[in-house]
Formats: sequence, C-alpha cells, structure tokens
Amino acid sequence: MPENTDFNRVSVLVVGGGPSGLATAIQLRVLNPEIDVCVIDKALDPGNHNLSGAVLEAEPLHSLLDAAAPDWRDTDVAKDVLANVIDKDDIMFLLGKNMAFNIISMIKLSKKMGLGVGQLIHEGDYSVSISKLTKWMTQIARDVGAEVLKGFAAQDILYDAPSGKATGVKLVDQGLDKEGHKQPNYLEGEVIEADFVVLAEGCDGLLAEKFIEAAGLERECPQLYSVGVKELIKVSPEQYEKFGAGRVVHAMGYPIWTPVIGPGMFGGGIVYAGAKDHLSVGMIVGADWKYCDFNTQDALTLFKEHKFVKRFIEGG
Repeated sequence: MPENTDFNRVSVLVVGGGPSGLATAIQLRVLNPEIDVCVIDKALDPGNHNLSGAVLEAEPLHSLLDAAAPDWRDTDVAKDVLANVIDKDDIMFLLGKNMAFNIISMIKLSKKMGLGVGQLIHEGDYSVSISKLTKWMTQIARDVGAEVLKGFAAQDILYDAPSGKATGVKLVDQGLDKEGHKQPNYLEGEVIEADFVVLAEGCDGLLAEKFIEAAGLERECPQLYSVGVKELIKVSPEQYEKFGAGRVVHAMGYPIWTPVIGPGMFGGGIVYAGAKDHLSVGMIVGADWKYCDFNTQDALTLFKEHKFVKRFIEGG
C-alpha cells in the first residue's frame, strides 16, 4: 500500500464500516494492492453500531475470505463467529394462536422451479452476530492494507456538478452545543477527498440522500422500510436442545396477517438459535401498516404466545 498517513486524500473512500463497506475495502485491496483504501465509520469501535443477528449466506462470504485470508477456516475467530451452521430451516405459516404449518417443502419446490421465493432457503448458511462479524472483517481489512478509521462521522458529500461525481466528504464539526452554537473546543470537520467514494452507510443514509438530491437521481423502485424488534431469551438446556443449535425458523401469518379476514401486514416472525441456551425471537413488520393502534412490540408478544413458539421459550 502506498505510504499515506494523511488520509485527507485517498484513492477510494468507503463511508460506513459495516459488513458491506468492509467487504468493499477488502475486495478492492485484494484486486489491486497498489491503491489506498480508507474506510471511515462513526462508531468508536468495530461492531458498536452493528447489533443485529442475521442469517448469512455462506457462498459469497467464503469467496471473500478465500481471496483475502486463505487460512481463515483454521482460525479461532472463524470458529467463533461462524459456529452456528444452519442444518434445519423451517418456514412456518401460523394460522390463529395454535395452528402452524411447515411450508418448507413448497419453498424447496419453488427453488427447483427457479422462482425467487426459493431464496428463502438457508440450509448451509450461518446464523451470526453481525457485531462479531464486523469486528472480524475490520481486522481482515486492516490485514490486507485498508485503513479503517473509527469515530469519524461524515456530514456532507462533496459533489462536483460539471463532472457529475462525488469528490469526497466533509466530516462533522466538533464542539457544538445542542443548538449548533460553537463552543470553546469547536473544531471544524475536515474534508477528505477521494477519486472514488463508496457510500455503504446503510439504507437511505444521510450522504446517500444528499448525493441523490445533488445528482438529480430518481428511484426506479420505492424504498421499503420495516420495523423490527428482537429479544434474546435464555432458555433451559432441554428447550435449546429441542429447538436445535443449527436451526432457524421464519414464520408468516399470525399475528400480522390472516387470509381474507385480515389483518394484512407485510412481515413475519423469526426464531434463531444463538449462543448456547439462547434463542433470538423477533418480529419484522413493513412500516406501511394502516392500523393506527398497531405496535410491533405487541405483535412480538403475540408471536411469543403462539403455541409453536411458546414451547421453546416458556419460562425463559
């Protein structure tokens, strides 16, 4: 990597130190070790703002890691982060408070037919902590020569109208009170210029919105939003064993969708096996619900009370 300790000017600037931003930095350095790549992230430490658990597809992760760290399978961190390999994948349709139907066979048939719904199948994938994954990927990015700077929040995108491209970002000003007035410790945010800027700050991030407006871009599809709530529940060893360490459940239907009679909301519930004797139970609902008295936390409570779910978490 070219000697660069200033970082006010870099070849590639990645805004956002989550899995996507780090994967970008890692792949760029693998493909071209001569370019300087800098990742900035507002969190003070890796993984601080990546709190969710998730099901992670194995193939693209393996491809990335094989190129960047060929011996990754033998490392302790890999065995920790990727400890939960999904060997049982259930997709349930919940009808009312007591009935549950496993429709995974229909989903597998859809996959064989090439239908998009087949992507819901996760056997062979990983159930991971995104925070742990981010910490690991941060170290890999640094090992391949990318600079990952923590505690650097970007405020504005620098846009050159004649060329139609972003030329860098401006960091947030420091030392302002809550009204925006300068305090004695005020420090103006620095400018980081770059040949290429990659915005990996999450869905509809601040800089992405500013760039879209400055460049006069239009969406081809409307942005979808959802609200998710999740609980990490410590259960008995017997309940955990009954659920299965390598199992994930995705559920649709009750309590947010019932055929014909309603309600009718997009989303569903999840139950993932976590660390030993822990289950992650959650509810994700599209934010376009039309019911003024709906509450996602209430929906999660009803989901936990369903007969299928309750037997795994009761008393937890």
